[in-house]
Amino acid sequence: MACHTDRDTDIKNAVFKTELIIKYNGSNVVSFDVLHHLGNGDVKDREKQYDGSIGWDEKNRTLWWKGVMWKNRTIAMKGTLRPFNPRKGTWSYSEDQFTKGQDKPVWQGVWVCSEQEGD
Repeated sequence: MACHTDRDTDIKNAVFKTELIIKYNGSNVVSFDVLHHLGNGDVKDREKQYDGSIGWDEKNRTLWWKGVMWKNRTIAMKGTLRPFNPRKGTWSYSEDQFTKGQDKPVWQGVWVCSEQEGD
């Protein structure tokens, strides 16, 4: 799945593509990887940034991950993938970053995604 955004103005540090790589074993989700590709060539891999877990809400068809930052255990994040427009095969992916213990996010990002065949 690939996600794109054009709202960033600093091209070198802007996320120009977000990849969501979801692997299954039968009907069970075994991994949910999030890779943000920046304009300067860097790739931000959420698994390398956050110590977390994944979950699936069957009723709402929502896949999520949440964790705390490896380098700063006071920062937490949750990423959520949910259907956006099922007829068109689009999904919404959002990230909310929190200071640990706080309810209100200090940062939020939302992307509209479309499914792409994997390699």
